[in-house]
Amino acid sequence: MERLNIAAAPGLLPALLIVDDEAPVREYLAEALIPCCAKVSAVGNVQEALHALETESFDLVLADVCMPVAGGLDLLALVHQLKWDCAVVLMTGHAQLEHVVAGVRLEASDFLLKPFSLVMVQETIRRTYQKLLDRRYRRGERDELTASLRQRQQQLTHTRHLLSDSHRAALESLILTLEAREANTYAHSFRVRATPCTWRG
Repeated sequence: MERLNIAAAPGLLPALLIVDDEAPVREYLAEALIPCCAKVSAVGNVQEALHALETESFDLVLADVCMPVAGGLDLLALVHQLKWDCAVVLMTGHAQLEHVVAGVRLEASDFLLKPFSLVMVQETIRRTYQKLLDRRYRRGERDELTASLRQRQQQLTHTRHLLSDSHRAALESLILTLEAREANTYAHSFRVRATPCTWRG
């Protein structure tokens, strides 16, 4: 499996979802980040973000920490709980220690402190997307290895059954041969064949 690299494959760009209750910030980011993304969508709250994630496919989520009702940390927790295959970058204008600690515990991919430059956002998106691709690559390798081991186990089980059947058939053939060559051993052979026997392989 070839390792994916954004720098080596300029056409490979992420699908981005922006979640911010401030319309000017949301609209600015949505327009400014179009060149470095395959798709950009923007919503104003966590409820709309959940609907977007359920109905569309996104690689990255750029979410504001402080929003009414529910914020970026709540969205991050739900993404992990539902095991969606995307990375979440948190934005905040108030660098509070508890937010940073909570974000680290919930495995936020990165933090952006407002105000930030466009170059900083673009670099964060590039770096975060590369990490996501690496994670998908490693998961793909594990899945391939698991599938290969399962297939080999099935083949081994099948081979054991074939060997068992072949062994049984060989014994039956040997007994028939003995009976044909020496008729007086028939009764003895019959008793041996009728006696239960546990084979150890």
